[in-house]
Amino acid sequence: MISQPASLHRSFLAGMLSLLDIYLKQPLADLLNELKISDEMRKALIDHEGEDGVILTLIEAAEHGDLDTVKKTGQTLALPLAEITAASLESMNWSSGLK
Repeated sequence: MISQPASLHRSFLAGMLSLLDIYLKQPLADLLNELKISDEMRKALIDHEGEDGVILTLIEAAEHGDLDTVKKTGQTLALPLAEITAASLESMNWSSGLK
């Protein structure tokens, strides 16, 4: 599980960048070519590889109600379903306060 501050910031950035294509209505791969990001970050965003890629898989599965993938990915990250649910609710609450 992610615990180091640098990892937390990197994962937060990956989550924010993962939405660029939606906001800018362009393919994510094209947008990422314009940014100076690491290959690790690019692989996480495009191919869901590495720790951040697994986290993105988990988040996307939760957003789509894919409970099987949430459980499976949660096990990979050693996260109980209760923690994933609590984090999802906390993130929804946080994002609703941004408006």
